[in-house]
Amino acid sequence: MSAEYPSAAPSHTIKAVEATPDELRRMPSPWAEVAGGWGCLVLICGGAAFMLWKFGGWVGSWIGPTAETIGQWGGVLAGLALFVAAAIPVARYGRSRSAATRGSVDAKLVEEVAVTCSRAVAVEGDHSSITPGVCVEIGGGKLMLLLGQWLEDPDVLGVPSGTRLRATDDDERYLNRLPPPWSFPASKFTLRRVAATGDVLSLRVEGPYLEPHGEAVSLEASAFELLPQSAVLRGDLSDFDGALKRAVPKIVRADR
Repeated sequence: MSAEYPSAAPSHTIKAVEATPDELRRMPSPWAEVAGGWGCLVLICGGAAFMLWKFGGWVGSWIGPTAETIGQWGGVLAGLALFVAAAIPVARYGRSRSAATRGSVDAKLVEEVAVTCSRAVAVEGDHSSITPGVCVEIGGGKLMLLLGQWLEDPDVLGVPSGTRLRATDDDERYLNRLPPPWSFPASKFTLRRVAATGDVLSLRVEGPYLEPHGEAVSLEASAFELLPQSAVLRGDLSDFDGALKRAVPKIVRADR
């Protein structure tokens, strides 16, 4: 594991560039995301309504046939109420995601962030959508937060097609479990993403591995209004929670 850090102060540049055909293909379909979210909601709430229908009927059966029927319909109504309560945030999220993604696809632009950094902190979470995770200081009073299993995806990290990556004990030393020269975080890297949503399209490692230092930051999936793959935050690692709350667009729930 390399402990070599750049001597220069952390710095970054952000610019909008034309998306490649491959990047346009990688951009999530706004319609697929919306359909997938509603499909999961229907399955979950439908299953809950069925179980409540059975439970309500079972409770009512101890009283009599009429009470059994009332209990069954009460369970169905409870399941419907659950669906309506869950549908509101899903609909809001779906509209914002589809509009943001559709705008990026129509404009055929992606955001390229080139970073030189010297300090990183690991991010630990209670859900697979958070881990692995890392936050790095990128200079100019800003942080870059990177979350999710895409950090371990050889395709996103630019590992050449056909390269055989043999898992070894040494790989466990690296946050993203990929051997050099694809180990991450790194002292220098370039990331291309959908700016409006934070979806990462590619990450090119250009410097030595930057070992995370200090105590890891812990996050809970329930704390997020929107859980992005990447986000640029205003602040520094000494006030990570404050930087999260100041994020634009908002990514932390207002009650946190």
